[in-house]
Amino acid sequence: MDNHDIDDFSILEDQNDGLEAESSGFPLPAETVPLKPDTPLYRLRLAYSHETFIAAFDGDPLPTGASVIVPTRYGKDLAQIIGPVSNNGLFNPNEIVRILGSASEEELEKSRQDQQNEIEAFHICKQKIEDHRLDMKLVSVHYLLEEQKIIF
Repeated sequence: MDNHDIDDFSILEDQNDGLEAESSGFPLPAETVPLKPDTPLYRLRLAYSHETFIAAFDGDPLPTGASVIVPTRYGKDLAQIIGPVSNNGLFNPNEIVRILGSASEEELEKSRQDQQNEIEAFHICKQKIEDHRLDMKLVSVHYLLEEQKIIF
């Protein structure tokens, strides 16, 4: 198919591969391994989108405010623990994300560097939008932690 022949741009949108949670569509659900009833659950927040979700971690207890690595629809990224939640069986297990581990100092430093790069990318993209007179408004820019991807 020639790019000039595209009439329906919806075919260019991200395709749902069935991996993301049904409620939010963003964090990836837990592995298919069932959660043990005593597995600690936490409410997490993605810093750049402020989206919150429930996640499980089988390791040592994690403190409120800690940065952790979680899988997302777009790749691994940082999330912050808002606090523990009661594992009372009320959460849909298909929507619970598995925390991969605590963020290392190197990952936190990379995130800080990425935040500086996001500012530059925001200004460049905003200028391109103006230069091309596009009918759009740039809201935010985010570099994924372990991927060579930028979300605009």
